[in-house]
Amino acid sequence: MRALFTGLALLFSFCSSAGQLLFDRHDLGGDVQFDYMWLGHTNEQHQLSVKINKRMLYDTFRTFKLYQPAVANQYMKMAMRQRASEADPREANIEISQISDQLSISIRSRQQLHIDKWRQILEDAKQQSYQQYLAENFYVEFTNNLGVTGIKPDHVKFARMSDEFLTPLVAEFKSILGEQASVRDTVSLILSWVQSIPYDTLEQRITSNGSGYAPPSRLIDDNKGDCDSKTVLMAALLKAFYPYVDMVYIFLPEHALMGISIPNMRQDKVFEFDDLEFIYIEPTGPALIELGQADERSLQAVANGEVTYEKVIF
Repeated sequence: MRALFTGLALLFSFCSSAGQLLFDRHDLGGDVQFDYMWLGHTNEQHQLSVKINKRMLYDTFRTFKLYQPAVANQYMKMAMRQRASEADPREANIEISQISDQLSISIRSRQQLHIDKWRQILEDAKQQSYQQYLAENFYVEFTNNLGVTGIKPDHVKFARMSDEFLTPLVAEFKSILGEQASVRDTVSLILSWVQSIPYDTLEQRITSNGSGYAPPSRLIDDNKGDCDSKTVLMAALLKAFYPYVDMVYIFLPEHALMGISIPNMRQDKVFEFDDLEFIYIEPTGPALIELGQADERSLQAVANGEVTYEKVIF
């Protein structure tokens, strides 16, 4: 872990349930009821009780598993062998083999154009099957600020697919807020609730094969999550309220936060992305950092260029 974030990690780990005064979970048969009590940004007390359908809670991201390169290789090998079986043996003889974790293509033909043709067909099949494996298992290729490419959970897809099971929770927030609540009041209340959920340590984003990341449903059920997980939950809830407002994930080497493009106030920390102005949202907690503010170490990392942005597209 970089020295820049050592203090940040300690801050988020210390007193990780600060702000959350009560959490209860009750199995009601077809539903699960969650009861919360927490402190807001001005030390005001809030409480919320919500029932979530058990099937939606547990089935929405049922296929999400740890990323396994060996399984991905099996997907690709099967797809390539299927395409290779379609080759006319008078045109080309093809063998697909695997040595350790590397797939190998052997093509024999009397004409180079047939070799080139089938090599391209097989490479396309390999890439298509790989992307299919990632999509089916909620992963996506990701390149960080250093140009290192790896695999990470598809944070945008997780937020997009959370809308149905989060509907009862959104309704409860609307009931608390009332019809006249401003955008800032709405975002601030949801932010304080997400921040109050206990923090769980972030695994290395690119090399962790998804371990440590909790989809929104699991985060709510377990009542804990790392910064990536809590940021995705925050984005999913805000999109339910404001589906046409621009939002962006902010990935730092050992941290995640987000931005939202709403009218800013004088005290807000503002940044630009994709020709739009955004203000910061720090969902991780336990520190109750207000809307429009960010931890100084986060701001320094952004200023140093140690940042990768990902637009939250619904």
